[in-house]
Amino acid sequence: MTGVRRPAIQAADRLWIWCRAVFTDILDSARGFSPIKRARSTMTSAHGDDRVAAMQALLTELVKNQVGMHRHMAMMHDHMMSQMPHK
Repeated sequence: MTGVRRPAIQAADRLWIWCRAVFTDILDSARGFSPIKRARSTMTSAHGDDRVAAMQALLTELVKNQVGMHRHMAMMHDHMMSQMPHK
């Protein structure tokens, strides 16, 4: 059975590749990551207590980004489910 793939698995693989590409585009957008890049560069150049504050700012930006991504994913899920016919 090695090398034999069912069409459903192939379709799932194609869907996964497409979703990964879409989310990569979202994550790579300059609008979404510019605050994180700024916070990272600030943290990298800071020293002592300033570095701790910069780490806190970076962590805050990362959490904001993740919460926004989860909201976006929930919105996409709700939209996709609303498009499916009810059985």
